[in-house]
This record gives sequence, C-alpha cells and structure tokens, in this order.
Amino acid sequence: MSRQLESKNIAKTLTYLGTLPFWYGILAALNFDFLNLALFSHQLPFDLSQALMVYTLVILSFIAGIHWGFAIGLQNDFGRADNTESESSDRLLSNRLLISSNVIALWTWSVFVFFEDYQAWLGLAIGFAVMLLIDKFWIKLDKSIPWFWTLRWHASFIAIICALMNGLL
Repeated sequence: MSRQLESKNIAKTLTYLGTLPFWYGILAALNFDFLNLALFSHQLPFDLSQALMVYTLVILSFIAGIHWGFAIGLQNDFGRADNTESESSDRLLSNRLLISSNVIALWTWSVFVFFEDYQAWLGLAIGFAVMLLIDKFWIKLDKSIPWFWTLRWHASFIAIICALMNGLL
C-alpha cells in the first residue's frame, strides 16, 4: 500500500470515528439517550449536551485550523512558479483563507459564550455550513484534494444535522 493511500485511509477512518459523538447527539436529540441509560447508573458530573457542544466547538475550530494550514501551505509555493499572475491570485486566496479561518474560530467561541444553547447550536450549524462552502470553493479552484471534499461533506453533514436537531428539538 502506498504512503498516500495509507494516509488517506487513516484520515478517513479517524474522521468517521470522530463523527461518533455527533451520532450520539442525533440519537440524544431524539430522546434515545443510550449512553446515559446503558453506561451510567449514577448522575454524571457534567451535562452530556454541554460536553457534545464543546466537542462540536473543538471540531469546528480544528477545521478552521485545517484551513489555516492550507493557506500556509499555499504560501510555501510562492516564488516557485514562473507565473506571477497565478502567484498573485494564490496570495489573495491564501490571505482570504487565513482571515476566514480566524473569523470562524472567533465565531465558534462567540456562539458558545454569548448565545443560549439553542441559538449556539444553530450558530455552530452555520459555522459548519460556511466551512463546507469554503472547501467547495477550494475544490472548484483545484486547490484541495477531491477525496478530502467528499470526506468533509459526509462528516459536516452529520455534524450539521446533529447541531440542528439539538438546536431545534
């Protein structure tokens, strides 16, 4: 197995494993709180809904970090291309990605701190949707890996459904 295929498979496996808390959140929103019923006979020292929201914040911030990394990686190519028009365009795209990744990170923190739970869940769903749109934009420009877009689409869809269900139900 090639190293690239091995890395791709590891990324896919870890991403789908990372959606398990979101699946739990979907089931909990439907009042099927199996984790509380099956594993804990005593009161938990924390609220599972809050723990899921914090996990959602971490994942959204992680995706913002991925975008930051894409932007830095794009900057590493500056000065290597013969086409200065392409480099100028890439520099603009990189700067926009740096800014948008920070805006999303600050948005994520803000919805947690300043909004009621149902509003925060809706704000987090919006954050995932915006990040997905940014990824789609990068794929259209041929600046991202196609399999990564598919992976992000699947995982983000699960996270958005979880956030919407927890915010609306």
